[in-house]
Amino acid sequence: MDVQPSKRIDKEILRRVQFKELELLSAVHQLCIKHGIQYFMIHGTLLGAVKYKGFIAWDDDIDIGMMRKDFQIFEHYANELPKNMFLQTPKTDPQTPTQVAKLRLNGTKFITDSTDESKNYHKGIPIDIFVFDYYPGWTKVVECALNFVPDLKQKRKRWHKGSWQRVIFGVLIAPLYWIHSFFQKIWVKCVTPLFRGNANCDFIGQESILNNGEYWEKQDIFPLINLQFENQVFMAPNAHMKYLQKHYGVNFMTYTPSDNEQHWHAKEIIL
Repeated sequence: MDVQPSKRIDKEILRRVQFKELELLSAVHQLCIKHGIQYFMIHGTLLGAVKYKGFIAWDDDIDIGMMRKDFQIFEHYANELPKNMFLQTPKTDPQTPTQVAKLRLNGTKFITDSTDESKNYHKGIPIDIFVFDYYPGWTKVVECALNFVPDLKQKRKRWHKGSWQRVIFGVLIAPLYWIHSFFQKIWVKCVTPLFRGNANCDFIGQESILNNGEYWEKQDIFPLINLQFENQVFMAPNAHMKYLQKHYGVNFMTYTPSDNEQHWHAKEIIL
């Protein structure tokens, strides 16, 4: 069953996709409960849980987070997951183009704009599992400074493509891109391993924090609480309202996106 990129996903198809993703999330939850693994809903999944006690009506994905130590335990016991599911990482599926772990449903297909159809990797319906590490407080200062470059890149987009302002601005800041890329590699490969497993640190975040990724005070996430999602209960950050205000703005409970702002990831689905 296909969905064309130029068309809105049929509501019936979307709902079937959501139930497939819920099946994946339920399997994650059961395995985590069995082995004492902590995970937590994030992004639009957490927003849906708080605002609608389930999926946002137009959402076609599920996002959860795990601390690296928990994810390593999850990987170890992944063979206990239902046989129709596949934990996709660069280790289990070397051709996958993303570093984000995904639990995928066998026998399905979920194609997005970022899917590389020329490569042979699992493309089934997924849920995303983002791995978080510990960070000491001083790293926030470093990251704010280094995020100055991605911020400049966003500001460059204010001008039309090909305009002289955009060209000149791009030439002037091009050396900064190289410097940022160099320091990002040093940061990820040499610095973060020094403290990523230190649970005494006050902050948690992703390796992508140098690209404006997730970065939170540990006390805002832990201890975890339970929230209802589609008549089931899943783990969530304890300061979930603070999390959502930071991620979506203070009016997230009352704001309703227009039709043009409601987007989905899939451009082709096979169930």
